[in-house]
Amino acid sequence: MAQEVTALLPMLRRLPRRVERIASAAEHGRFSMNVRLLGDERDRRFLTGLLHQTLLTVLGATAGLMAVMLLGIEGGPTVITGRMSLYELIGYNLLVISAILVLRVLILVFRPRE
Repeated sequence: MAQEVTALLPMLRRLPRRVERIASAAEHGRFSMNVRLLGDERDRRFLTGLLHQTLLTVLGATAGLMAVMLLGIEGGPTVITGRMSLYELIGYNLLVISAILVLRVLILVFRPRE
């Protein structure tokens, strides 16, 4: 322990001068720090994941609204032996796509973090 203290002694002697320099720079307005926004890979990954979830939510909700609107429209060209209109076919397909996107978002939200 004595060896460690003797090794740290030169640094401890310079410490008051460094604190004085920092205080003087702050007093005269010359103290600055360089902080980079999103400088860490984890921050970028978190923000990318958040944006991914938001986009999936918006796409799922939009597809769901379009599906409901298409299913509410009467008439249109008939397909599949005259039983279903083209609007209904597209509406049901959009409803499936919307359900898949919303389920993906729910799985991402409720999945345990690593």
